[in-house]
Amino acid sequence: MRRPNLESAVLLCAATAGSVAAFVVYAASNPGVVELIDSGELMTALMCGGIIHPTGYPLFSLLGYAIAPLARSHAAEVLPWLSHIPAAAAIGGVFWITGHWARRGRLPLRWALLCALTTATAMATARTLWLTAAETEVYALTFLLVVIELGIALAAQNAASHGRSFTRLLLLWFFLFGLASGNHASVLALAPAGLWLGWMHLRSGERGALRTLTLAGLFALLGLSILLQLPLRAASLPLLNWGSPNNWERFIQHIRGAQYGVWFFSRPPGTWPAAAGKLLRIIFVEDLPLLPPIAALALLLSIRRRRRPPWRAVALLLAVAAVGFALAWSYDIPDIRTYLLPAEAALVLLGGASLAWIYRHAPRWRWPVTLGALMILQLSVDHSATYAARGDYRVVDDYARTLLAGLEPNAVLLTDRWDTYSAAIFLHFVEGLRPDVVLIDKELLRRSWYYAYLEQQAPDLYSAIESHAKEFLRALEPFEAGQPYDSAALQHHYVALCRGILRGGPEKRPAYALLDQPEGILNGFRALPGIVAWRVYPPGQDLPAGLPAYPSELLDPPRTPPSGSACHDPRAMRLAREHGNFALARARFWEQMHNRKAMLEELQRACRLLPDNIQCKRWLASTYKEMGEQQKAAALEEQAKLLERR
Repeated sequence: MRRPNLESAVLLCAATAGSVAAFVVYAASNPGVVELIDSGELMTALMCGGIIHPTGYPLFSLLGYAIAPLARSHAAEVLPWLSHIPAAAAIGGVFWITGHWARRGRLPLRWALLCALTTATAMATARTLWLTAAETEVYALTFLLVVIELGIALAAQNAASHGRSFTRLLLLWFFLFGLASGNHASVLALAPAGLWLGWMHLRSGERGALRTLTLAGLFALLGLSILLQLPLRAASLPLLNWGSPNNWERFIQHIRGAQYGVWFFSRPPGTWPAAAGKLLRIIFVEDLPLLPPIAALALLLSIRRRRRPPWRAVALLLAVAAVGFALAWSYDIPDIRTYLLPAEAALVLLGGASLAWIYRHAPRWRWPVTLGALMILQLSVDHSATYAARGDYRVVDDYARTLLAGLEPNAVLLTDRWDTYSAAIFLHFVEGLRPDVVLIDKELLRRSWYYAYLEQQAPDLYSAIESHAKEFLRALEPFEAGQPYDSAALQHHYVALCRGILRGGPEKRPAYALLDQPEGILNGFRALPGIVAWRVYPPGQDLPAGLPAYPSELLDPPRTPPSGSACHDPRAMRLAREHGNFALARARFWEQMHNRKAMLEELQRACRLLPDNIQCKRWLASTYKEMGEQQKAAALEEQAKLLERR
């Protein structure tokens, strides 16, 4: 009895050490500032006690509310621990499960530890997990729950012959499944595991099997009851009350993510193969390049040696991976890679089992396979670290701070860019930056719950558009209820209230816009380029004679990388390019105003911030030619030619 206990203690200590190492890496990758996509909205909702976008993520929210008092003025540094800790714990879980699986296959302890270490390292350094583990997001917690559930399902396989042990594992699995389902819908990938457990129990022929399964369903509902905190939280009317799920209809719409239903199975059939190929590339090239060769070697070995692998466990993990992949494939959104994490959890455990299979049945392959795995891991770590180890990643924070600082006093900003709005509301509400301005998301204006937020934040502005708002909400009511509606009337009232917002209300707030889809909102308005936003003027309002003298530290942000930087993703680089794009727009304005000096200054700034913009370089080259500076012009022309050849 001592030896198995000692081996379990060794595995536990090694798994704990792996978790600690992963936590250190993930914490070091957190820049301590607001980041892309939902990061700003999530941190704002947690700090303000609000409701997060559908499906609400109640488990994640409750944990966030608990540590919010510890964050206070350091929210962007503390709240990412909601991702650091679960992701690191999940890596320890991968180590533990793989190590025990290897030992059950009678693999010596030292090789079981090496197998577990290789598998856990491959998962820990996967780019998708590393990225999400370094910021405030819900996916790391989901990944941990999936790993735990898979571990329980695999443990139940060995406990099937012991009625009580299997029953306890069955009930625990279903409770955690309900709890996880209340956190993120991607855990539905675990459905094959639940069906398999239920089938095993019925097949066992034990007395009272149906009663046990009924009890398991009740346990799942008990875990799912965490959703009830959403209407309770919404009843307190928090600052961010997404969906306002304080009645049954809104509650159901919120937890099933009704507003995102348009993204399911929305791809044209001709794009299906390309979408599947993109997801497969993420899994097997960017995240887990070690899996294909290990799986191929294990399959080859099982065929050559005619040894039967544990097919039930293999089939279970493959089924979970397939369902997880199908869920991600069916959802057509740009930031889909995090939805692959449940599939990757199943695949990495399958990869660990394959490695253990090789070590067990081909002792001569152990060192060559290990050295090959280390080489692939090294390349994978180097490749992922370029994108994921971003301790100095301040592109989003830098942009959002510049945006807010560049607004006039008491301004209103209307935008349909989520990355802009999400980051800006965090700085505005949590860090208290520019409390005088009003930030409005154009797309959220399509939702009835958002008007309570607007009335609370800018009562003067709301009073000016109240009549338009009531007409729009009246037209919106059948749409939100899933009934026939008048789309033309709905759009007409929507455009009218957006235009009313940009008129500034009775206090004549200065209006700014950042709209990718204007939808006629700006018809008749005139716009001048600000720092990184357009200053818009309603019809009939006089334009100023020139642009204000903006502070140089706002025009030349010190931490913004040049356009095209390889270590930043396209969404972040779009924000980084905005500094150069608006410099170019200001140069055009000064050209129209015949102010050559100001035009040249902005044009030089634009070329510095947009080093890959060919037209910008040629415009500056022609300006230098007119000024008689032929050498500078020739250098820029040569740079433009080099860019064209790429």
